[in-house]
Amino acid sequence: MTNVLTNRLGQTLGLALAAGAMTLPTAAHSATTLDFEGTVEANSIDYIFFQFSGGDLSIATNRFLPGPNFSLPYDPMIRLFEDNGSPIGALTGANIAFDDDSGPGLNSLITGNFGQGDYVLAVGSWFMTEAEGRSGVASTPIGDRDYRTVISTTTGFLSVPEPMTWMLMLLGMFGIGAAMRRAPKVQSVSVSYS
Repeated sequence: MTNVLTNRLGQTLGLALAAGAMTLPTAAHSATTLDFEGTVEANSIDYIFFQFSGGDLSIATNRFLPGPNFSLPYDPMIRLFEDNGSPIGALTGANIAFDDDSGPGLNSLITGNFGQGDYVLAVGSWFMTEAEGRSGVASTPIGDRDYRTVISTTTGFLSVPEPMTWMLMLLGMFGIGAAMRRAPKVQSVSVSYS
């Protein structure tokens, strides 16, 4: 299963990840790859939130060579934090891992065995400090840079229901409510003995 999501704050990814907080308990775990495309704006950090079921995990962040936001070489750096519910711009979760240039060329790669939980991946420019990753404000003034992050595992992610699944579930609940409202009223009879 491959999901391609636009990773810009306040857009599609934020809604999909909010739905991910309400993971269905019957979700199947299987080998999965999540594919994110986004833009790191000048002097800022971009974030990817995800839930992981535990096991081997690989996170690769690559720069886009062709594209509208690529005029200078872009060297992405990534930092993986524990997501403890703290807000963007004030992350307080543990700094689990970081990488700059372990992938091919100037690309970043984090691999390892991680426990089940919620995670935040901070994507920024080269030499992104931990404080920049937590605050969302970077000291790199270069313009907007496009990137692609692929998160893959052989053990599986906790399921994030697709928007169509949520729509069908809500439509079903609406239908049940309409049917109950149209059902004939049952009259109650009371009997008393003297």
